[in-house]
Amino acid sequence: MRWLFAVSVLVSAQSFNRDLQPVFRQHCYACHAANVKMGSLDVETMDGLLRGGNRGTILVPGKSAESRLYLTLTGALEPVMPMGDDKLTAAELVVVKNWIDNGARPDPGGLAWRGSTLAAGYGAEIRLFNITGQLLRKIAAQVGTVRAVALSADGTYVAAKGPELQRIFEAATGREVQAQPLEFHSSRTALSPNGQRRATMRDDGSVTFEDVR
Repeated sequence: MRWLFAVSVLVSAQSFNRDLQPVFRQHCYACHAANVKMGSLDVETMDGLLRGGNRGTILVPGKSAESRLYLTLTGALEPVMPMGDDKLTAAELVVVKNWIDNGARPDPGGLAWRGSTLAAGYGAEIRLFNITGQLLRKIAAQVGTVRAVALSADGTYVAAKGPELQRIFEAATGREVQAQPLEFHSSRTALSPNGQRRATMRDDGSVTFEDVR
């Protein structure tokens, strides 16, 4: 029974970039990529999916049976998508269903630690923490879904990288600046520079801190 449970958890843990986007790239990008947006719908980015299109929202996180996205893909709601004969397979529909039912979450966008500041990317924003784990501020990254973050050596500048864009900001104010490119990190764990603290980002975007013994 424990083996069956482990398999169930593995199958249901769908990733936005690894599992969901290949399905959309195959079937949906021709009409609903970020640079096309037929009907104002962009399924290429997390913020596009949450925003929806001309017909309104398409996602109810945690409830595929109430999500227009899933219902149109299965044919339970018109207009049936995608148009034409290029329908999703049963396995691809399971990917979409499980991703929605598990909260329709973006992938964690990485951690970067410099000095006493930790940068965490999640969804469409950068979150900055001090070494004790206190949230200092949030910065709208303006790059779509954040896939990696960076900090300058002194913590003055923080950057985010999305599917196509990257931007750099003043960490203290959130003001966008032009600065030298920084080294990006997409790992979900990071050690403090002194090696005494470890930060870990969970699937829901929360960050935990622990002492390293």
